[in-house]
Amino acid sequence: MAAARAGGRAVTDPQPSHGHEAELQRLNRLYAALTQINQTIVRLPSRDELFAAICRIFVEQAGFRMAWIGWHDPATGRLLPVAACGDEDRYLTGIAVYGDDRPEGRGPTGRAFREGLPQICNDLSRNPDIAPWRPQLVRRGFEASAALPIRLGGAVAGTLSVYAGETGFFQDREIALLQEAATDTSFALDNMIRAAEHAAALDAVRRMNADLEQRVGERTAQLEAANKELESFSYSVSHDLRAPLRAINGFAGIVLEDYGVSLPEAARAHLERIRRGGQRMGALIDDLLILARLNRTTLRPQPVDMSELARESLDELEGQWAGREVEIRLDPLPPAQGDPGLLKQVWVNLLSNAVKYTRGRTPALIEVSAQADGDRLIYQIKDNGTGFDMKYAHKLFGVFQRLHRDDQFEGTGVGLAIVQRIVHRHGGQIWAEAAVDRGARFCFTVHGRGG
Repeated sequence: MAAARAGGRAVTDPQPSHGHEAELQRLNRLYAALTQINQTIVRLPSRDELFAAICRIFVEQAGFRMAWIGWHDPATGRLLPVAACGDEDRYLTGIAVYGDDRPEGRGPTGRAFREGLPQICNDLSRNPDIAPWRPQLVRRGFEASAALPIRLGGAVAGTLSVYAGETGFFQDREIALLQEAATDTSFALDNMIRAAEHAAALDAVRRMNADLEQRVGERTAQLEAANKELESFSYSVSHDLRAPLRAINGFAGIVLEDYGVSLPEAARAHLERIRRGGQRMGALIDDLLILARLNRTTLRPQPVDMSELARESLDELEGQWAGREVEIRLDPLPPAQGDPGLLKQVWVNLLSNAVKYTRGRTPALIEVSAQADGDRLIYQIKDNGTGFDMKYAHKLFGVFQRLHRDDQFEGTGVGLAIVQRIVHRHGGQIWAEAAVDRGARFCFTVHGRGG
């Protein structure tokens, strides 16, 4: 008999419906089965468990003689049974169903896979496409069957087949409910794939994070060891250099003092250069020792009167601007929480720079102020000195990085590195803003008292 298509599906051998009461009973059982399948979809996370449960529900709840799910094997072209219920005599192990157009693929199951539409046979005994399996089907009392495609990622991957014990069982409403079950199953499979991919991705991220944490820990330990070794080396070298340097400076001074008048002018000039170089190297060694000690020094945080520290620092630096016209504007500064000895070093270094780089300005103007920013305090030292080009600002806080020549402004190139390390140890930040010949502004942050 010819197959007819109606309502988006292929229907084979349509038969008149049974009585109204019998149809209601069938529909009630299918509705109950569909409800139970939806609950099962939410509860079962694995494909095989879900397939087995669906087949069982269709047999036990909906009253079908048998239900099975076939999954396409690309290597053989077969639809292999992966779940079944009502197959106690192992019918499915004795047959072969294919997804292509060979005789074993022309029944409802093969066509449902191939065409992607529900396939209905309401009288198995009279359908010539059932010929390869008719004797076994009739012997088991299977009178009608329905096969529906199951999709994975939008493509047909398998089929759901159910068998009824009466002809004409599958009418429009029964078919619609079966198709809804197949669609829900397809959605469930897609969700399982997405969940598995998501879980795999999370697992991969966890492994990557664990590996990264381990590597970061190892590299951090290596870096800490290298830093300690470098600090120890810097401390030892700087300390050991002081003795011979002290001898060089001392004896150069003695020669100049005791024999300077009898020396040729060129010899005196050379000795003066030796002495100045020795003094500069002494200052550099002192700064390197301070820098090396910073990470060894234990912080002793306490409330710190920042106004008092700034005034003390200015008093110590007063000799540097003797004979110059310098205006200092010191606003009241809020107290901070920190190590007073280290914070004093910050003020001395930053104010000393302001005094040095305003040389040649009349009057030189240095302004010290502060402002609150949430739970931190921002202290600033602003001057009207020579300033610098902001494209070199990234070099400011590096060791031995200087933006001016020695013959312009003296310095070791370590002072701002010391300041930055102290500020960082207090959990703060430091930055600078400037323009050439328009002054500079240095800002650093620390926590307020009790912060």
